[in-house]
Amino acid sequence: MHKGFCNYFDYLNQAGFSDHLAALAAAHPTYPVVLTGHSLGAAIAVVAATYLGQSKHALGTIVYTYGQPRVGDFAFSQLFSDSVRVRSRI
Repeated sequence: MHKGFCNYFDYLNQAGFSDHLAALAAAHPTYPVVLTGHSLGAAIAVVAATYLGQSKHALGTIVYTYGQPRVGDFAFSQLFSDSVRVRSRI
């Protein structure tokens, strides 16, 4: 994973992103967790979905991205695929 994306997400996560999102998901269990973004936001949505899929929260997320830069290498793409259910590929 690109170090800049990792650092940016780490900053958001230290501010409580994943814990707050997990609390919202628990309070509204019938709502899907959807992460979306453009450019940097898209890269962070992918990193966040991967983290949430692998973390103690294990939230299943839906991810929509627009204008996303490459986030990581082939190993990261494998981790993303294992962490996030892919519904369809366009």
